[in-house]
Amino acid sequence: TASHTNHADMDIEQLVKEHGQYIKQFIYRKLWDKQNADDIFQTVILEAIRSKHTFKAECHPKYWLMGIASNVIKNMSRKLPVATCSID
Repeated sequence: TASHTNHADMDIEQLVKEHGQYIKQFIYRKLWDKQNADDIFQTVILEAIRSKHTFKAECHPKYWLMGIASNVIKNMSRKLPVATCSID
């Protein structure tokens, strides 16, 4: 397991090595679309780099990454067009 660190010395690359496969599976189970899951995983990594200052040492890194993934999925779903059907 990853040692709990503060954001100043957190190694995102190491977090991805330790938890990346789990996070990819988490994303895939939400979307059931491998291509979109891969794209979202890349976005999660970028968001983790950008927001590593929000990491709290008492939080497990895997759950922090899952939170980022959930937010990315939620934000992505807001941008997707809503399917409509007419009832004629």
